[in-house]
Amino acid sequence: MSNGNMRANIGWMFMWQIATYLFPLMTFPYLTRVLGAQSYGEFSLSFAISSYLVLVTDWGFAMSAPAEISRERDDPEAVSRIFWSVLASKALLLAVSLSLLTIAVLTIDRIGRLAPVMFAAAAMTLANLFTVHWCLQGLERLGKSAIAMTCGRALVVPATLFLVKTPDQAWLAALIFSGGSLIGGIFSILMLRSLKIIRWRPPSWAAVRGQIAHSGPLFVSAISANLYTGTNIIILGFIQGPLAVGIFAAADRLRMAAQALVNPINQAVYPRTSRLMHHSRAEGMAFARKLLLFQGGFTLLISLTMFFGADLIIRILAGHQYDGSGTVLRILSPIPFMAGISSVFGMQVMLPLGLKGKYSRVFAVTAVVNFLMVVPLSWWAGATGTACSALAAETLSVAYMIVTAMRHTEFLTRTARSGATA
Repeated sequence: MSNGNMRANIGWMFMWQIATYLFPLMTFPYLTRVLGAQSYGEFSLSFAISSYLVLVTDWGFAMSAPAEISRERDDPEAVSRIFWSVLASKALLLAVSLSLLTIAVLTIDRIGRLAPVMFAAAAMTLANLFTVHWCLQGLERLGKSAIAMTCGRALVVPATLFLVKTPDQAWLAALIFSGGSLIGGIFSILMLRSLKIIRWRPPSWAAVRGQIAHSGPLFVSAISANLYTGTNIIILGFIQGPLAVGIFAAADRLRMAAQALVNPINQAVYPRTSRLMHHSRAEGMAFARKLLLFQGGFTLLISLTMFFGADLIIRILAGHQYDGSGTVLRILSPIPFMAGISSVFGMQVMLPLGLKGKYSRVFAVTAVVNFLMVVPLSWWAGATGTACSALAAETLSVAYMIVTAMRHTEFLTRTARSGATA
């Protein structure tokens, strides 16, 4: 892929990120005011729980499948086999995740009381099944993927503004949000079909098992990372209730939107770093070092803006009901910078070199440490304590990721060693 194509792909990925985060962010000031802190907390808590269902359905395929398809993209037969085996795996995992939600609603009283909002948010799992962005990314057809996702998510804004009017309509807001993702996923299937690359190849049980086993370490890292993002909201909700969740989630939603600005860069260059590391490890390392300088500077600017403007940002975007969110946002503000640094060492260096096990271990250890902190901190200091736990966990994560990458790669050197062990 040429530099021009890569820059175009980064541009398309920014468009996709707008669809994923900025369109919903446009409804953020409206929802926080119409729903109020209590109902907005229920809305956020439902999506935090549903995020685990999405993770089970995705199972790390968003990371493994693009790299696998990228390596085989000149062979339509191989691409078709990969596509159908991944899709069948996701369908199987979707059935598992929805079964788990149904059991939780029937057996856990606090979740059962949120059943309408919960099932509306859980429609995101169905959207994840139908979204084939991972295949378009591997084929380096990011333009089509970005257009599909943008069309779906753009509908969220007018639907929310025209339909959600009262605090008891959190379920409707959740359904609209999930519906936008589902429509975008259906559009992505139509875009993929227009390429006339994928042919029907019945997936075998062995192929499905192979895909699940292959992506298992990435699922562990993804769910471990979620243990100090989504789980923090869930624990805060069980300890302090939806009102505290609303205060924390208002700040965390803005933090995630700011942090997401770097995702297009990572997603667009990931196929290239994978190919470079495969064909010339020295060139791959040189490329990753340049990316670290650019991405580090970009995310540092984001974090500084959030730190110094936290109170003003919350006041403008969320309203006076969320005054406590300014302190939470200031505590969370260093996370985009740290995440931008760790993603280079992890996603762009360790994964292409086959260090999936060590990559997953970083998140697993961080998740355990976070869990040990978030319960007492949330009990003691509410939303502020939860934010402190998230910051401490991210600090540990980036430090551990850098040390692990340095120990097992030659990131700071100009010469390449041969091989890497997972």
